[in-house]
Amino acid sequence: MFAYERIYNILKTTTPTNGELTEMIYGYDDGDPNGYRQNIRGYLTDLRRRYKVQITADQNGRYHMVKPQYAYEDNQWNYAGKTGRPRFFA
Repeated sequence: MFAYERIYNILKTTTPTNGELTEMIYGYDDGDPNGYRQNIRGYLTDLRRRYKVQITADQNGRYHMVKPQYAYEDNQWNYAGKTGRPRFFA
């Protein structure tokens, strides 16, 4: 739970890369895409579900977190293109 809250608070204020997030959470970056960086990607997946936010990476590898503009019926909040008609403004 501690890592989720830390990553969420970091993404609210900055736009870090995967390596920078790894250094902030674990203290150092091992550089292995299947090591700590994979753990960060798993945390980001869970954060999307837990806090109902959209986390995307730009062409430079920096993560951006935004709250969705619309609320969707039937739990269709995930950023997956047009999956349903927006029911109301969030």
